[in-house]
Amino acid sequence: MSKSKIKLKCIFIGNRSVGKTSIILRYTKNEFTSGYIPTIGADFTTIDLKFDKDEDEFIHDQTEILDGFGLDIAKYETLKIHYNNDDKIYVWDLAGQRLFQKIRRYYMSNAFISILIFDINDYETYDLENWINDLEEMSPDSELIIAANKTDLVETDNKKIVKRIKKLIKRYNHDVYLVSAKSGEGIKELFIRLKLLVMQKLEDA
Repeated sequence: MSKSKIKLKCIFIGNRSVGKTSIILRYTKNEFTSGYIPTIGADFTTIDLKFDKDEDEFIHDQTEILDGFGLDIAKYETLKIHYNNDDKIYVWDLAGQRLFQKIRRYYMSNAFISILIFDINDYETYDLENWINDLEEMSPDSELIIAANKTDLVETDNKKIVKRIKKLIKRYNHDVYLVSAKSGEGIKELFIRLKLLVMQKLEDA
């Protein structure tokens, strides 16, 4: 009997203009648009759950990315063979404007994985409480990844930035991954972590 095709929902959430759309665009098309791209309500695209050649090579070169998932290369190789080109992740890009709060909450439901983005250069976006509360209500079983975008605009080793990130990690008990949609820094790693988290969650189900 053939394996059923996997179709899973991942949502990108966060305040307006933090760069959710730009992150997705950088990963899917390796493009960046400097102007603000407002999302009207919700938009989605589809990505392969299976790792592509570049991602697979990255994992073999940077095996420490597996540590947070309790994997080594041997376990990773065993894990990845369960997935093929028919297995997809539906990536939903949800508008951050308050105007779309009602429709956004509808699209937040039944998310398998949620990626919460904030702007490392805008301290007001560090307050993730409302997003996490909505997520716990609409998708209580969703796994959460938190990422700080726009690292190209700041010195990430700046003492004030480091202090703010550490405070956020402690407050929400989650790691924070640093990315830049503009430069591409950390984008591949973010989506690798997304796929590993999906695979791990499926294996544990």
